[in-house]
Amino acid sequence: MVAFLRHTLQPDAVNTYLAPQPPKPQFSFFDWLQACCVEKPAGDQDYRLRQKEEVVLGHLQQEVATTFNAHSQEHEDFLQTYFKVAIPALDGKDRTLTPTGRRDPRWKLLGFQDEDPRTDFRGGGLLSLKCLIWMTQLDAQRVAQLIRESSGQGTLSPEYWYPFAAAVINVCFELSNWLLLDQRRANGKVQPDEVCNGLEYRRFAELTVEEPETFLLLATSAVVAMHEEWSSKKYTVMEFRKCVKTAIRRVSNFLSQTSKERSEKALAELRTTWQLPPLVQSPTLESLMRGL
Repeated sequence: MVAFLRHTLQPDAVNTYLAPQPPKPQFSFFDWLQACCVEKPAGDQDYRLRQKEEVVLGHLQQEVATTFNAHSQEHEDFLQTYFKVAIPALDGKDRTLTPTGRRDPRWKLLGFQDEDPRTDFRGGGLLSLKCLIWMTQLDAQRVAQLIRESSGQGTLSPEYWYPFAAAVINVCFELSNWLLLDQRRANGKVQPDEVCNGLEYRRFAELTVEEPETFLLLATSAVVAMHEEWSSKKYTVMEFRKCVKTAIRRVSNFLSQTSKERSEKALAELRTTWQLPPLVQSPTLESLMRGL
């Protein structure tokens, strides 16, 4: 199995970390007065990291910023690697021969939107392709089942299909934005509910020091959460963003609910199950009235 991000913990690793500029909270006069009297910011507004955490997140920032380049032989090799590990798990003919040209109909079997998969990487970058490889190498049969269900086979009706590989690319893109890893975003110009808070950010950094591939594991689990939401609510392609937001809220739950657990324990369970904590539904006014 390819270890994509493990070299971040080498002793001579250079710190390339760029501290994010999280959203500025809207202070009242009393909040401002309290902030002036306290040196350390509140926990959910404190995005400061230890040096080792800065090193691993700095490397991850560079990974997020690397776009897929169809003229790079290394990037093309990654694409062929994904084909080789994913296509054998699916039913079909010509499973063993890798594509020789830019276009091949089998790419669409894997959930790309076109017979040339390179067009799908415009937003997600190279890290999303690495995530596709990583999750498939971890459990090819489970990924194959997700691909089949997303294409309308199994319990999901064909009218509710979605392109699986393209969905993974979008989840990686949105998750990297939420975790403030994409420095191309307009720093400080996002709403607080669009990004993680300081507690979640520091927990993610802590987990990434323990396991440099934490982002890949969270992205994989977010894809499963997105698929569960899609399947249960019977969304259409136009409503895809709703599923992604729900998945990221479940990532938020995981980071906050496991903050007191040992990092290795929390990650070991997630690596086995790919299951993020479910969302707790807030009681409606009607249900509260019935309880009176």
